[in-house]
Amino acid sequence: MADSVDQQIREQFPSMAWLLSDPEIGKLLRDAVNPDIGFSPQAFEAKVKGTTWYRTRNQAQRDWDILRHTDRRTAQQRLAQYTESVRRTAFKMGVNITPAELKWISAAGIQNGWDPAGNEIMAGMTKLYSKHPMAGAIQTGSNRAIAISQGEYFIPMSKKDADRWGMWIAQGMKTEQDLAEALKKHAISKFPYLKEQIMAGETPNSIFAPHKQAIAATLDLSPGEVNLMNGKWSKVLSTYDGNLGRTRPMTVYEAEVLARQDERYWDTKGGKEQQASTANRLLSVFGKRSM
Repeated sequence: MADSVDQQIREQFPSMAWLLSDPEIGKLLRDAVNPDIGFSPQAFEAKVKGTTWYRTRNQAQRDWDILRHTDRRTAQQRLAQYTESVRRTAFKMGVNITPAELKWISAAGIQNGWDPAGNEIMAGMTKLYSKHPMAGAIQTGSNRAIAISQGEYFIPMSKKDADRWGMWIAQGMKTEQDLAEALKKHAISKFPYLKEQIMAGETPNSIFAPHKQAIAATLDLSPGEVNLMNGKWSKVLSTYDGNLGRTRPMTVYEAEVLARQDERYWDTKGGKEQQASTANRLLSVFGKRSM
């Protein structure tokens, strides 16, 4: 008799027969095929929705449960495809994910119906990134954050902060424009005398480009070799003016004068010409001419 009832259940409820062992749903299924009890389709659905199995799962979880119990081959194929998509997401993000981590996050993702390249999966990837970093979107975003912060706004940025911005940018949670807006505030705080120019859209790098060019030309360097954030060149950004009683940026001419105080200046063409000119003037004072 029991075999006959179970067979009826498999025929009438093929997607739920695997739940016969569930105390609540198993009883509902048996009552549903019992001619002395029976339920209308609407009543049966309502009773299933009241079970623990139904209430503790979302629709994606219920669908996946049904698929893997009723069509194992299709479920395995979908899981393999999903896992490969997650692996590609990890590679794109720059996460050297282990097989165990890939298996775990893929199982959780497909069960919950998460997009393999969606926010939930990428949020998981960002947590794994610190353990298994490699070249990818996070590192690219991190490098860009440092380049923009230090290269354009002259604001030092730690690796930790850069990685955080890299993760946000890689996930699409923030953009480089968001980073620029945040850096503008820092730059205005650091260089209050540049507030109007920064608010107008300029960056400290663009504002001081002529100064870097003047220093580079004086010392026969490329502008990229002049770092205004370090050493004596930082005076270009902020120097105290006794006449004004406040700090201000150097003028381009003052930056050139500062460059001429560098010992490398005397090895340049301009430095050598100045030495020769000075020597000639001294000889002239003593009534002699250079040969």
